[in-house]
Amino acid sequence: MNGSDSEFACMIVSVVASVCIIATMPLRKSHVLKRAGVCCMRVKRRSIKLPVATLACCCVVPFLTFRINFSMYVKIMLDGVGLLGAYMMSSLLATAACDGVYENGVIADGALILFSDIAHFKKPDEQSEMYGNHVLEIETNAHGKKRVLYADENERNAVIEKICAIDKVKNHT
Repeated sequence: MNGSDSEFACMIVSVVASVCIIATMPLRKSHVLKRAGVCCMRVKRRSIKLPVATLACCCVVPFLTFRINFSMYVKIMLDGVGLLGAYMMSSLLATAACDGVYENGVIADGALILFSDIAHFKKPDEQSEMYGNHVLEIETNAHGKKRVLYADENERNAVIEKICAIDKVKNHT
């Protein structure tokens, strides 16, 4: 295989991987919903325009790296970044319509945060300029701190009340 053949093969592998990532979105959604359990409270759906545009750009990366004269190492690296972005955006899009509080956890920003994994949660300091009053910080045992954005302060407070009502979180403030 000469350089052009290996570059073409790299592009094909990246395109096939992107297609597989997108094709598995319904499976990932059903897996997350199965683990989450019954929905207790839905939150307002955020716009999906930016994630869709980002996913499209990530899927175009292999074609761009094939057309532009980069070294093979750079092409593989850029294709990998495109695949990582495609995976992140597809995870976000797969569960975008399902965000809310469930009997076993919270679905937010493309991820399920299980109640059993939550160490504690809190509202950020009200004086903080960096975060508005619509952010909930969740400290998890396995994945560190996560910040979840809600539409407004009332929605965030309703989510906190629902989580406390389910009473599966040990330590909350």
